[in-house]
Amino acid sequence: MIEEEKQDLEQLIDDAKEYIETRSEISKLKAIDKGSKMAGNVASGLLLVILLFAILAFVSIGVAYALSEWIGRAYSGFLIVAGLYLILFILLALNKERWIENPVTNSIIRNFFKEHEKD
Repeated sequence: MIEEEKQDLEQLIDDAKEYIETRSEISKLKAIDKGSKMAGNVASGLLLVILLFAILAFVSIGVAYALSEWIGRAYSGFLIVAGLYLILFILLALNKERWIENPVTNSIIRNFFKEHEKD
C-alpha cells in the first residue's frame, strides 16, 4: 500500500514537472509569436513610411514647380510649399496629443486586448 502511494506521488511529481515544462514552452512560443508579429508590423510600417515620404517629396517638388511657373518666379512655389509644411508642422505640434499620441495609444491597447482575448 505504501509502495503504491509512493508510486502515485512520484507520478504526480513527474506530471507536475511535465506540466510546468509544457506551460513554459507555450509561454516561450507565445512570446516568439508576438515578437515576430511586432517585428513584421514594424518592418511593414517602416517600408510604408519610406514610400509615403518618397511620394510626398515628389508631389511637393511637382507642386512647387507648378506654383513657380504659375506665379512667374522660380523660388516662389518652393517657398509656398515650405510655408504650407510649416503650418502643418505647427498644427501637429500644437495638437500632437489629440491627433497622434492618444489614437496610437488607444490602438495599441485595443490590439493588445484583442490578442489577449484570443489566448
